[in-house]
Amino acid sequence: MPKHSGYSHNLPDNGIYFFYEKGETCCFDGVPHDRIVRVGTHREENRFKDRILNHYGNNKNASVFRKHVGTALIQRDKLDFDVKLWHTQDGPTDENVESRVSNFIRENFYFRCIPVEGKDRRLDLEEKFIATLCTKDLQPSDNWLGRFAYSKKVREAGIWNSQHVGSNKILLANDVQCLLEIAPRGALSNGTPAGRILLATACGANKHPGAHRAVELYQSARIKAIYNRRGDCDMAILSAKYGLVDSETVIESYDQIMDQERARALLQQVREYVRRYDAVIFFKGGSRSEYHNLISTACRMENIPCILFGFMYMGEIGRTEDIIREAMARAAQR
Repeated sequence: MPKHSGYSHNLPDNGIYFFYEKGETCCFDGVPHDRIVRVGTHREENRFKDRILNHYGNNKNASVFRKHVGTALIQRDKLDFDVKLWHTQDGPTDENVESRVSNFIRENFYFRCIPVEGKDRRLDLEEKFIATLCTKDLQPSDNWLGRFAYSKKVREAGIWNSQHVGSNKILLANDVQCLLEIAPRGALSNGTPAGRILLATACGANKHPGAHRAVELYQSARIKAIYNRRGDCDMAILSAKYGLVDSETVIESYDQIMDQERARALLQQVREYVRRYDAVIFFKGGSRSEYHNLISTACRMENIPCILFGFMYMGEIGRTEDIIREAMARAAQR
């Protein structure tokens, strides 16, 4: 199953997600693997993407996941906000804590997901996954943030779930067979669906204050023009602060310059992001050379085709659809 680090329009309409966290691993047959630290789904039909947006958004009252992470940050970092109020559903929130939660989730988590139709089936599998995780001796690391969570169930279970912790409904053989049947097919050896293309461009200097979807944060006609021409591609914006970020992910406004030192600091994040794709397209018009040098270096290190195009500010932007077709042809030859 491919990795995701935020919203993507390629996500299923209905499904179950599995979050993984940096530094959290488990061993099977002596081989370390990233361990699942949260399982979740949605109740209403066709709301999976909204659920993901809630987790990466800026409102803890719309996400139990954010609520748990926030309580841990408040208590670990001794933030100036009442942890009981934060933990209260529909209780008051705090802009500083919300920002810290957003940054922590964006920088430390990724998720995988499977499509699952039917509310009852999703909720049943969610409960069984959580209950099964709790039966395994999958100890969190000594530095796991969840050790500071307000919820005792989170602390003791070692996952960012409290509901269904302690349930007796674990996964059975027929559930596993069902999962094998519904898991995404056609994946390459690196877990990436065949023919997946990333369309990207650099961030913009002028931004709206506060938190917005990345495509709306920047006051840039270039970014919006690329977004409107993305077709079936994922689109990301190469940010001097966040690295590559999906166009739909909510991020905070910032003031950061992309220079060679910053590009070196972001290289690993960009490498991890692009390795999910079969080809990358980068519109370099209107951006400093550090941006397109960074993404082309990351693609070269991951052995992924990278097509650079564009000049001045909007030069060649009308060729975007042709470039996408070229990228698809190159991806098909891999």
